Amino acid sequence: MVKAYLDYEHAAAFGLTATPTSNVQLLPGVGPRCSSSSSSSSSSDLVWCCCGSAAVLWHTQQRQQLLQLQPPPVVSLEGEVEVYRQRATVVAAAAAAAAVAVGYSDGSVRVWALDFAAAAAAALQQQQQQVGPPRLRAPSPGAAGPPGRRQRLGVGLQQQQQHQQHQQ
Repeated sequence: MVKAYLDYEHAAAFGLTATPTSNVQLLPGVGPRCSSSSSSSSSSDLVWCCCGSAAVLWHTQQRQQLLQLQPPPVVSLEGEVEVYRQRATVVAAAAAAAAVAVGYSDGSVRVWALDFAAAAAAALQQQQQQVGPPRLRAPSPGAAGPPGRRQRLGVGLQQQQQHQQHQQ
């Protein structure tokens, strides 16, 4: 029998939410506040889980991935880039400190220090890039609109010009 599949190795997973053999840690009531009708004043829950070789933080109400802690690739002495392929099996978030410990299938443990202010700023920046800044357009001279609107805009512009000339 031909075993051609042995020539290939796993490179990446698509759509993986959590590794079934790893643990899940619930952080009740520490998530960002959400505007929902049932609990508008309470915080939501966050969940840490292992996903392949990464530790992932999920927001339970928004059903959205907030943070992914992935080990960086290693460059060998020959200059080859090697991706860390050990599965994450255990994740534990520290209660007092902003740190997360992740255990891997080879027995190694990584402790990640979290900067929540930087993470929030990065998440906000990413959200602003998706939505984009608001854009205001000046009305074109022949634009149709409510009667009198163009006149009001014109009067306001004339008043600004007169004010600027008066200051000079």
